Amino acid sequence: MYASTTYLPAFVTEIKHGNEFVVGGMTTASLVLPLLLALLVGRLADTFGRKKVLYITLPLYCTSILLLIYAQNTLTLLISGVLQGFYLLSAVTQGAITAELVPVALLGK
Repeated sequence: MYASTTYLPAFVTEIKHGNEFVVGGMTTASLVLPLLLALLVGRLADTFGRKKVLYITLPLYCTSILLLIYAQNTLTLLISGVLQGFYLLSAVTQGAITAELVPVALLGK
């Protein structure tokens, strides 16, 4: 997952022939989605459970990678960028789960 975020702009420009506006639009879209949905996803995680939210958000992120690979036009690339915002939402939820699994006395060591 970390490699996908690192090499994503290079893949879009070299393989998918996207320009700087497409890469910038994808990056902006991937950051706007968590901004809009952070409170809602946090509330869902507290209400229904963090694992269930992970089971919802991670497949959406994986869908974004598949859309990126099979994209034929700019619109599909931008939709992929929007869905990539679910990675940040899942990472925050995963961090909350990790903090619950480690004993309090061992956090930060």
